[in-house]
Amino acid sequence: MGSDDPASSRSERPVRLVRVKAFYLGRFEVTQGLYDEVCEPRRHHQPGFRNPADMIGRRDAREFCERLSDATRRRYRLPSEAEWEYACRAGSIGRYSFGDDVTRLEQYATFSPASSGSGNPTAVQPVGSRQANAFGLYDMHGNVMEWCADDWHDDYTGAPADARPWGLDSDVGILRGGGAFLSADECRSSSRYRAQLLTLVGDLSLSGLIGFRVALEE
Repeated sequence: MGSDDPASSRSERPVRLVRVKAFYLGRFEVTQGLYDEVCEPRRHHQPGFRNPADMIGRRDAREFCERLSDATRRRYRLPSEAEWEYACRAGSIGRYSFGDDVTRLEQYATFSPASSGSGNPTAVQPVGSRQANAFGLYDMHGNVMEWCADDWHDDYTGAPADARPWGLDSDVGILRGGGAFLSADECRSSSRYRAQLLTLVGDLSLSGLIGFRVALEE
């Protein structure tokens, strides 16, 4: 977990080994249609039943998991950050789930090739519009940024050696996966983002392109 790649930040270090227990993870980001079935219908920033739910705060994502768990009597939750990166890498130790060749990223990700994070975003695509990684998971790179369960930490010093969430009480969360408005470097498997650096009002992101996928206990 983590990276010492030249494109990486201090927050992705030190590189470390993590033991991950078996778990299930959604093949797709939670769609707007599914979100509306589980929670009250809401006004979406990106229209489309098959588009990923967006403008989702961490509180919203946790509430979705709680409601889905109550409805199905199974325990759904947000993935921990370690689980998320393990699933994104799909066995690869390269920059992306398919290795280091950035010219292949468009096969797997909706992102902005010319963006530094400040340009016009590429349009979000319906889930599953790109190729899946080796674990059969779609849109782990790009499309919408995804919430993890953990609180933000500035680096991995002192992080647990297993994949349990590291803190659950802070107002500062973690986003993973890059997004349609971010560059190829920002969609790497190890890239991570402090949620509070984005424009937030309460727990609602005004930057829009933030969603999530769910994990399920084995």
